[in-house]
Amino acid sequence: PVVAPPPAPPEPAAARAEDDADTEADAEKEAPQGHGAGRRAPAGPSPADSKKMLKEGERLLHLEKFSEARGLFQKVAQSRRERGPALVGLAEISFQEKKYVEAVKSAQLAAGSGGGVRARVLQGDANFRLNHFKEAAKAYEDALKLDPGNASAKSGLALANKRM
Repeated sequence: PVVAPPPAPPEPAAARAEDDADTEADAEKEAPQGHGAGRRAPAGPSPADSKKMLKEGERLLHLEKFSEARGLFQKVAQSRRERGPALVGLAEISFQEKKYVEAVKSAQLAAGSGGGVRARVLQGDANFRLNHFKEAAKAYEDALKLDPGNASAKSGLALANKRM
């Protein structure tokens, strides 16, 4: 059996976010063709493991065990299927830690990776905390396009519009 090397220490979400697109493109270019020839980066968790890890990350997030939750969300973010919700989890941790710039970046990545309404509302909330009311309003509007009845997006949009 092949033993995977231990995972690298986690990067901050903001730094990782900037490198994700480049890293994926580079990995595809450098990956040799053939049967196991050369090295490949370890694959993310299996879909079943990703779902379990995501659920556990959510539980830890609600218990405010941010460092443990962050580790799980970072692992799950490697999977394509659960990437959006994992990035939302990372954005929520940043928001709770009052790291609003990082929260905005993670929420933007999440929104582009299937994070849905939750990512956009969180993006709006973080922008609002940064006094970026125009950006907050845009994020809330995007959330309302996906879910016209979303109460958080409606109230956030109303508050952002009052502050502009």
